[in-house]
Amino acid sequence: MKIAIVSKYAPADTGGLESVVNGIISVIRRSGFNFDITVFYQRKRRGDKFTSEEYKSKEVMVPDIPVVSEVIYNFICGIKCASGNYDIVHTHGVTGAGYALIRRFIRDKAKFIHTFHGISYKSLECYVKRFGFPGNVLVQIYRTIMSYLEKLAGRKCDVAVAVSEGVKRDLVKYYGIPESKITVIHNAVDTEVFYPMSKDKAKELLKLDKSKKYILFVGKEAFRKGMDIAINAMRYLKFDNIVLLIVGPAKIDFKEDNIISLGELSRKKMVFVYNTAEVLILPSRYEGHPITALEALSCGLPLIVSRESNVEIINKNQGIVINENKPELFATEIKKLLKSEELKEMSNSCRKLAEKYSVNNQYKKYLELYLSFYESRNY
Repeated sequence: MKIAIVSKYAPADTGGLESVVNGIISVIRRSGFNFDITVFYQRKRRGDKFTSEEYKSKEVMVPDIPVVSEVIYNFICGIKCASGNYDIVHTHGVTGAGYALIRRFIRDKAKFIHTFHGISYKSLECYVKRFGFPGNVLVQIYRTIMSYLEKLAGRKCDVAVAVSEGVKRDLVKYYGIPESKITVIHNAVDTEVFYPMSKDKAKELLKLDKSKKYILFVGKEAFRKGMDIAINAMRYLKFDNIVLLIVGPAKIDFKEDNIISLGELSRKKMVFVYNTAEVLILPSRYEGHPITALEALSCGLPLIVSRESNVEIINKNQGIVINENKPELFATEIKKLLKSEELKEMSNSCRKLAEKYSVNNQYKKYLELYLSFYESRNY
């Protein structure tokens, strides 16, 4: 079976979309089926390392200009996919529109799958509200174009995969994609890489004060992930021996002594960071289904998340969902959770839940989807 996978970033074991693509490929390769895989990508993230021994990698060089690069990349990949004699074309994010358009004019035998890791209409909404004129107008234009590209891919594909029930609802509501076309496949976590360990040992390895209790925030895209909300929540926790650890954006020097920025960290170090903390907070303004949450759960770490984060898989045994994304509400729930006598039981429950969303359990659903298409084809 010949498969084309199109992603903005090269497959890697870090990040969101790129780790999903990496996980899908790893499951396919372990399956024993004979697949010929080609991955098209626009760029590699800084510091990402990946092996292309398991697939053919094709970097598509385009100008690094907002909107322009996305449109050009879409159409170049669309042409390559349509002319490559593939059995399946699987696109991700905003990358499927070019192929969707070309299929209107060129008859292509391939089955078309598009995975939505969220929708631009919602993810860019917070930036429209954040900026004043003319910034908000520019963001709105960008949002409109990106939403159109995603909508086109969703309407023309054979199957639209949503990474959460929340994303599925958004696809129906904002893009008008028929519910019958949408399949939900949640993101996954490598439970062999992310596992529980002694908090004291983790703190020692990271050279952190063992007497402190640490709250964790992880996210490269600081504003959408709600880093400002996490920081403001600490104003209500100044005298509670609690420290906020921030991972993701470039290292920042905070004046507050209860906030520590660790900057960007490797996957290996992230295991220790998760095990250092008492709880992960995700005050996100929008998410599809954050892999950060799954990694934390896999390390036995309870969550306090916003409703907009779409961490729909947890219940009170693994954490708390906050309906209003306010710093004081996060601070209140942090205090409650740290005083809870059920933290140990919650930690065990978090790990058990994560095991249900292991890479093999989740991404084999993509393998099953590929095989169902291949077996139903008419030659």
